[in-house]
Amino acid sequence: MDSWGFSDVNGDGIEEFIFHEYIEDFPRDILLKLAHVRAEELEIVWTAPRELRTGGGERFLVGNVDGDPESELVVFSGRRMIRARLFGTRVLNWRGDELTTVGTDQLPAKAAALVDIDGDDVQEIAFAMVPEYFTNWEGTEPVVLMICRVTPNGFETLYQLELPHAVESMNSGDLNGDGIDEFFTEELSYGGSVEGQIAIYEVDAERGIRRVFAQNRLVNRVRFFRAFQSQGSTYLLIVRASSGLPIAIYKPSQLPNGNYELEPQLSHNPQLLHDAVMSTMAYSQDTKHYVQRVRCSAKEEADTGLYPCNKLVWIPEENFQ
Repeated sequence: MDSWGFSDVNGDGIEEFIFHEYIEDFPRDILLKLAHVRAEELEIVWTAPRELRTGGGERFLVGNVDGDPESELVVFSGRRMIRARLFGTRVLNWRGDELTTVGTDQLPAKAAALVDIDGDDVQEIAFAMVPEYFTNWEGTEPVVLMICRVTPNGFETLYQLELPHAVESMNSGDLNGDGIDEFFTEELSYGGSVEGQIAIYEVDAERGIRRVFAQNRLVNRVRFFRAFQSQGSTYLLIVRASSGLPIAIYKPSQLPNGNYELEPQLSHNPQLLHDAVMSTMAYSQDTKHYVQRVRCSAKEEADTGLYPCNKLVWIPEENFQ
């Protein structure tokens, strides 16, 4: 749900809508597409070539990682091996009518996020990399948290931190309002000693990556994970995969020693719930519309022959005022 959004990637001043489309075959192809919006309809202007389809392990982020006026696509794969190939992290720029590679790293990323670690409005790439080749990969192997900067000569590793367990998902945000991003993760281990752990990390120029919060069994599989703003404060939204009480909202607070604590928020705050729901949608500044993904009706699924079938719904901003 987080691999989609609006951004101007070609410098023409018009937002493109970037999204993944899942194709119902085996193995599933994930097609990265760019589209223009015309009267609330998508006009597809580019579809990823075969080399950007990995059968289910690939996702992408959009942000400015090299300091030029346009946003870049950061495509990363969590697959360890597909047909004996390893897939790494790639940074792509839109030039003319095609994407060109700005930088690439052969290290497969289990999860990734874009973070501004120095407040210069140019984002670095944080990702969880599985450092070893495992014949029987379980997905819970140890990882290395890495912070990389995109340079004209490729990726430059700035900081890294070894973890004895896996990182399932990752996102970022400025949790304390100082203009510098923290990043937060969902973590687990094979033996169950770390299960549904939520952790927060900060990046210090001298100390590198430092964990400032960790609490075990805080969640049972994350479906959606994001920092959002509401009433002048920053909150964490966690949408669980479990059916009971799927939404949890926490307010991160920084302690005097620099660590954090998460305060659960009551779910009957209507403004907080409103802002949380808005953060799950893509928003277009150009058309003033939100975009929501919803499940198709039974008839639509029967007509398309796809199960499950999803569709994008365009909602005018004024409908939420």
